[in-house]
Amino acid sequence: MGFLAHVSVIKIYTVASAGAYLLAGAGLAKIILPRPIPPWIFPAAVTGLFLAHMSGVIVGVKPSWRDVGQYLSAHEGEADAVVILSHAYQVALEHYYTGQTPVLPFYPLPDDTGGDTLLRAVRRNWYTILTDKNIDELKTLVAGKQKIFLVVVGRFYKVERIGLEWFMARGWKLKSVAKWEDFMVNPEVYLFERSMISG
Repeated sequence: MGFLAHVSVIKIYTVASAGAYLLAGAGLAKIILPRPIPPWIFPAAVTGLFLAHMSGVIVGVKPSWRDVGQYLSAHEGEADAVVILSHAYQVALEHYYTGQTPVLPFYPLPDDTGGDTLLRAVRRNWYTILTDKNIDELKTLVAGKQKIFLVVVGRFYKVERIGLEWFMARGWKLKSVAKWEDFMVNPEVYLFERSMISG
């Protein structure tokens, strides 16, 4: 059923598929077939479809965080900090990026997790907390920084674009852009440099 609902998160898809197999098998077992058709043909066909699609998801969906980590490591000397707007994806970013440039997540809420990024991501359930009302807290986050990498989740671009607009409206200069398409997250990395007039 994942291919109908466009569920493509592998861990969810894999666990849910077991239940889908059981439901499909129970339903198909009750179908009375004419004599010339073997009773196992429909369950085998449905199982084949599930397996074919699931293997396509497992093989075809490769989140690009590894590429982002390699890119940031290769360009590490170009920025003072890495700012990520989607706090939940800080977990993936910090797994693949092991360089020296500090990663600064945008998290304008009280943090009662003791800095546990995974627990914070689970509690907030991956929903974005970036809004027009709290965007000005970026000023504190980037205080004293001259150049920053801004990591944006392309899939959430409609929300996260206000972060890009915030930097541009305050006179930060866009120096470069790197993008990856991976069907799931589509991360983007923007290099901004503070200008003399930036706030």
